Amino acid sequence: MAIEEYNELKNRNEHLQLQYNDLVSARENLKKIIKKANEESQELFTKAFDAIRIKFAEVFKTMFNGGEADILLSDRENILESGIDIIARPPGKKLQNISLLSGGEKAITAISLLFALFLTKASPFCVMDEIDAPLDDINVTRFTNLVKSFKMTQFIIISHNKLTMEIGNVIYGVSMEKAGVSRILSVKLDRDKDKIKDILQHDGKSAALKESEKRAEEKREIEEADAAEQQAGEKPENGKE
Repeated sequence: MAIEEYNELKNRNEHLQLQYNDLVSARENLKKIIKKANEESQELFTKAFDAIRIKFAEVFKTMFNGGEADILLSDRENILESGIDIIARPPGKKLQNISLLSGGEKAITAISLLFALFLTKASPFCVMDEIDAPLDDINVTRFTNLVKSFKMTQFIIISHNKLTMEIGNVIYGVSMEKAGVSRILSVKLDRDKDKIKDILQHDGKSAALKESEKRAEEKREIEEADAAEQQAGEKPENGKE
């Protein structure tokens, strides 16, 4: 009886020991997998982060026509769980955290960071809701020029700004002709250009077209002013060389 009980307990112990060894082995393998995944994630994140830093500084300088910006890790010892600090210095101001900027400056900084991400790795679609609301006409023009320069991304922009709507290929809107009855309207600008020209040839220029031409002229003046300021900023550097 004692021998049978001993053999039974021995077999049970061997079975439990085997299961324990399997668990220990699985735990060690899982630790190795997690370590390898963390190392690869950290390497990929560091490469992407460094690339975004460079593009962010470039786009920020374009949007503000000067200044400097950077993104920094709050905890470099633990990259995968670290926060990110956004530092920005618009022209004529001190380098400071984004929380200390005005509403318009925050919006431009956020736009700069967003497009820096797209320059690093483009997305096929991007939806923007009233992103241009805090911007004045000069900064809206710079924003629309930035949007037009992206060919790999299709932008869907919700906006009430005429300058922003002018760059669209298709415009969708909602009209309420009768109280309580909404109607969705769409205009394909590329397709309807010839039709608009024919109407204007017979009826003359509309007020809307005159306004559009005026804004186009303002755009050209802003772009020329930006180019002149940029050239003026480069001259002292060339003189030093």
